[in-house]
Amino acid sequence: MTTVGEQIQSADEAICRNIDSLTDQRALLSQNVLAQLRNLVEGVAVRLHTRSSDAEFNYAAVEPGLAFVKGKAKFNFRRRTGRPLRRTGPAAAVSPAALRAVR
Repeated sequence: MTTVGEQIQSADEAICRNIDSLTDQRALLSQNVLAQLRNLVEGVAVRLHTRSSDAEFNYAAVEPGLAFVKGKAKFNFRRRTGRPLRRTGPAAAVSPAALRAVR
């Protein structure tokens, strides 16, 4: 059983490891970091929804967590940052418009 806190910590550690080890391979670094950012955003959404880092993290909790975040104006950053993170994988390119929306 993975807790929400562990999921967030794991995504954070993976992002840091990727940045440390893949600085010479920007394409792979970008792909890996985007994938892990999605995991991080999902973990934070579940954390905000459950109000507990000790709650069990499972993918059934992600949709309610994202819906909760979307429904709260103070968390609307998720709308700007989440869209570019939905498409991950080798063919996923983040559009310039999506990057401007994040800034």
